[in-house]
Amino acid sequence: MKTVADLVLRAGTIHTMTSARPATAVAVRDGVIVAIGDDADIRDVVDASTEVVDLGAATLTPGLIDGHIHPVHGLGMTKGVELTAVGSLPELVAALHAAPV
Repeated sequence: MKTVADLVLRAGTIHTMTSARPATAVAVRDGVIVAIGDDADIRDVVDASTEVVDLGAATLTPGLIDGHIHPVHGLGMTKGVELTAVGSLPELVAALHAAPV
């Protein structure tokens, strides 16, 4: 069965952090990148059901995560909404709407 992307993001520059070759399109299926490169590179995973978002000249970068926190400083940063279990955009929206103001 052919993999079909749920979402394609196009941007002027997509930093892959793994290749010297610039990318301008990334295809995603169920939250996992299934193809990256230019339009020709993702052609095989796109069909009429794929949502395509054109970000124009924007630069798309991978999420950067700092896996440590200094305990005393971190206490002031831990106020807010618990998002550990959030796994999708609709879940994020629901969690933020339910958060106390």
